[in-house]
Amino acid sequence: MKYRAVEAESQSSLKNILKHPLLYKSKVNKSTKSLSMGSLVDCLLLTPKDFDKTYLINKMEDPPEAVKKIYDLVYKSWKAIEFIDIDGEIINVCKQLNYRQTQGDVVKLKYITKYDHYLKFLKEAENKIIVSLKDYERACELTGILNKDTVINNEVFNLSKDEENIFQKEIYWVYDGVPLKSLLDLITINHKKKTIQPWDLKTTGFAVDKFENSLYKFRYDFQASFYTEALMNEYPDYRILPFRFIVVSTVMNDRPRIFECSERVLSVGKIGDDKLKGWLEALETLKFHAKTNIWNDTKRNIEGGDIIKLI
Repeated sequence: MKYRAVEAESQSSLKNILKHPLLYKSKVNKSTKSLSMGSLVDCLLLTPKDFDKTYLINKMEDPPEAVKKIYDLVYKSWKAIEFIDIDGEIINVCKQLNYRQTQGDVVKLKYITKYDHYLKFLKEAENKIIVSLKDYERACELTGILNKDTVINNEVFNLSKDEENIFQKEIYWVYDGVPLKSLLDLITINHKKKTIQPWDLKTTGFAVDKFENSLYKFRYDFQASFYTEALMNEYPDYRILPFRFIVVSTVMNDRPRIFECSERVLSVGKIGDDKLKGWLEALETLKFHAKTNIWNDTKRNIEGGDIIKLI
């Protein structure tokens, strides 16, 4: 998948520019337990054939944190210089970290190399996402819950001869001169009716019926509107149906549900309201910072002057 390598703005990067330009510049997206589980369930449910190429299940017991950190650094050196002396590098890293300074090298090596399976595992996991056995088993349970749900099966997988599902749909587009990119979990195309149903799978750490509380908190409205616009650009001859989220809880075994976005939700995501900013304003904010080349302060603060008035 070339998506991550393409230089273009995503809905995630645009959300970051609204939070703070320094967060945008850092190119760091905060990964949470819920997000990781969501990606795992997404793969198992929608693209199971890609699982082994993307993930590696850690079935072994991790070494103590200090030893783990040592092997993580040794592994980085091994990647840079393939034929390094592993034992020698372990000792070098121990000195860098001031690890067990009162012990001799032989004693330290004897203890640390008891966990050399972890270094072998890191080599095996090259370019893959490491998943604990516990998380994998829970993701399988959630996938099973989704697969057994009659409504989800009928809506998502029970297609007519005129319909097709496209998973992990990449779209590259331009809006107001800014290169953009979108990666949709799933779209269902009806070639006869000329319609497209966009889908996104979400996991939540709460009961499913509380998902509406997360809609604006995590700016799923922003995502839904941005992806809808991308589809309108990619498929100008098709009618884009209201964006839908498939939601399953990671902490409760309640029934998963489908949530459909209203026109208002999509409007807030695009143009904002009295409390939230939409992706159109995010684009303007990005262009402002690119033009001024000021990234250590927000557009609001820069335009407001040196002293900000509290109201």
